[in-house]
Amino acid sequence: MPASVGQTVAFRNDDATPHHIVLDDGSADLGNIAPGAASRRFTVGAGSGTFHCTLHPTMVGSINGPVPVAPPCDPGYGYC
Repeated sequence: MPASVGQTVAFRNDDATPHHIVLDDGSADLGNIAPGAASRRFTVGAGSGTFHCTLHPTMVGSINGPVPVAPPCDPGYGYC
């Protein structure tokens, strides 16, 4: 689902390994996200279009593209 500026989102890790997501513009460091867990929520800013995983430098993405993001509140993932 594409995310829009001003939308509150979180990353959900559906992988079997941890990831550490950082927005390239420096506006958020979401820390380590364990398998099956979600990051803390953050608000998408005008400059926060791209991100990378510090644990896997070749893993990059775009928030404004079709990136899987968690809904703003999902008790099943423990971030309400």
